[in-house]
Amino acid sequence: MKSLGFTRVYDLQGGIVAWEEAGLPVFNPAGSNDTNAPSANQTVITTAPSFTRGEKPATFVVSNLRTDPPVPVPPSALFSFLVTVTNQGDIENYYEATVEVVEVIGEIRLEVGSVSERISVPPGQSRIVTFEQIHLTQGIYEATIEKENLLFECT
Repeated sequence: MKSLGFTRVYDLQGGIVAWEEAGLPVFNPAGSNDTNAPSANQTVITTAPSFTRGEKPATFVVSNLRTDPPVPVPPSALFSFLVTVTNQGDIENYYEATVEVVEVIGEIRLEVGSVSERISVPPGQSRIVTFEQIHLTQGIYEATIEKENLLFECT
């Protein structure tokens, strides 16, 4: 934006999602004849992160994938996946966590689906992400998020 001549450009904590959730206006220039389009002398807020010298961007580490209640999970019982997400950077940011689930039948892996959650993680802190409750039929399953794998059974 600055390279286009805008001089008052700021970052928005929480991004465009937080802006829209606050009920603030959003301008979409695609195919619009809106005369309220921003000009170079107006304040424009972007979601691009800014860093001061020496700051590290948000860097997330995922660990401790588990179920609640703990495995083994009874068939058709509701349970949740939990995972710990740590921000090792200097900037607060959102982490989009997705757990992929497959059923394991011998050497065959059948895709079951996935569950996702979005969470804000402050710098240097950890958050436990709790995913929506799901249920599975009897069988052996593998859940994966990033490099974390959990092999479990519904018995």
